[in-house]
Amino acid sequence: ADLAVSLALTPGAPQGGGGGLPWFGLAAEEGLLDLVKGLVQKDDPLVQLAAMDLIGRLASGGAASVAFLFRGGLARWLVSLADGLPPDASGLDAGLGAGGADSSSAGPDPILGGGALRLMGLMLSLPGGAAEAERDQPGLVMRFLKAAIVFGDARDESANLASVEAVAHLASSSRANLELVLGDPLLTRSWLTLPSRTHHKAAVLHSIAHALSPRLESSTPFAAAGGGGLSPGDLPQPPVTEGNPAFSGHPPAAQASAPSLEGSAAGEGPEEEEEATTRKRLWLAFGRCNGCMPGEGQGEGQAVGLLVDMARRPIPEVKHAAYDFLRALAKDEWGLTAMYGYGGVAEIVE
Repeated sequence: ADLAVSLALTPGAPQGGGGGLPWFGLAAEEGLLDLVKGLVQKDDPLVQLAAMDLIGRLASGGAASVAFLFRGGLARWLVSLADGLPPDASGLDAGLGAGGADSSSAGPDPILGGGALRLMGLMLSLPGGAAEAERDQPGLVMRFLKAAIVFGDARDESANLASVEAVAHLASSSRANLELVLGDPLLTRSWLTLPSRTHHKAAVLHSIAHALSPRLESSTPFAAAGGGGLSPGDLPQPPVTEGNPAFSGHPPAAQASAPSLEGSAAGEGPEEEEEATTRKRLWLAFGRCNGCMPGEGQGEGQAVGLLVDMARRPIPEVKHAAYDFLRALAKDEWGLTAMYGYGGVAEIVE
């Protein structure tokens, strides 16, 4: 099975020309990848763990692997491990009980459940992944979301981290998938509410930063800590005007190099504007889940203040995660406006 996966992921055409992963199609057609399906049917958890590792490698094949992963029953098997329901159970029929748990579920697999949830989040983040999942089994995505809620609300930190990673994979992959996550109030609360435990809190902050700015190099939803603090040049400075007295002390050089807040919106098409609007929805949801912003446009300074307070703390994991969040927030005009409407931001970047 390992050799079959390695062959499938070999770049270049069999005759030495072309690009992409033409070997993937050949391996699938010849039934070599069915060896992976055979592993998941074993009763040995160690063999199933090996199968999950191979599925994760196949997911790196991108679009070439989507059809195989979702049409061969692998996705249903992973969700079954995560929610404790039979692979063919419909998420459309299953009801939620207390805490998001399904009343008919035997509970997630104690050994494989967390890894299965993470892997399913990664697979759903692939181009067309969510659509393929629904085509394979209506309600499969809903089952994944319910399982993420159960893991997120569990008392075990490893389960919490599995949920954060799985949701971050999905939410950061596309605007549609972020909308899907934000459309579920229970999942939104489970993901965005900051916990008291340091490691979990840092993971949540990194995950939101990654969803706000997936292409930002320093943003990683799963880092325990990383990177250094930000310098003044890392966060864009707003233009100094009479209406912005908090920053009127900037020297002329800084004023000359400061980008206009209007510049980040200039030239944006409808699609970019919609993406920015969805990211702002995420920001507002984060505030509401943590006691800030009773309504849109109200109390955004409270949420920025929460991040600034964490950036000042002497706990490296939380400090770096808060900086990561602020840097991602600075990507959008509305984010800069919120940040520099709160005077404390100047203190942590100077």
